[in-house]
Amino acid sequence: MPRDTEARRDANALVLEHAAYVTRALRRAGVSEAMVDDAAQHVFLVVSQKLGAVRPGRERAFLFGVVLNVAAHARRRIARLRETADDAALEVLDEGPLQDQVLEDARTSALVEQVLADLPMELRDVIVRIDLEERTAAEVAEELGLAVGTVASRLRRAREVMAREVGRVHPSRQMRAARRARSPQR
Repeated sequence: MPRDTEARRDANALVLEHAAYVTRALRRAGVSEAMVDDAAQHVFLVVSQKLGAVRPGRERAFLFGVVLNVAAHARRRIARLRETADDAALEVLDEGPLQDQVLEDARTSALVEQVLADLPMELRDVIVRIDLEERTAAEVAEELGLAVGTVASRLRRAREVMAREVGRVHPSRQMRAARRARSPQR
């Protein structure tokens, strides 16, 4: 079988198996809903070009690294657009009535996404993998080539920042966020 056909089949299998994961990871890495599809397509384009560098059994870790790079690029692009365009033109408003809880949840979600986006990469990488992707500290340590203690320390620091920033805007949630920051690592 020609090498080109085999590579195309490998790339297609990777897309089919990991498309939902990539989309979720992009959202959690701060990519806006409007840009998620384009960013996911960009992730798989990059991966297809570097298919030979993907070690068997490490596809997800490789994808996550590409996701973080693509997400950072997308956030920088949005920041540049906001500098030159009117913010009102970038936001799509829902004309329908919003219930108080739905509005509060949306604000909290946006705040959490912003705090995540503002975290240093080393902290964001760990908290996203453990708290959002539900990986264990040992798995994350192996993927990142770090000691488990380093992963635990970064997770603790990231949770403290999250608790402080969310609590600053939502004092009623500060207690829950503080408890979350003190919870044991996986």
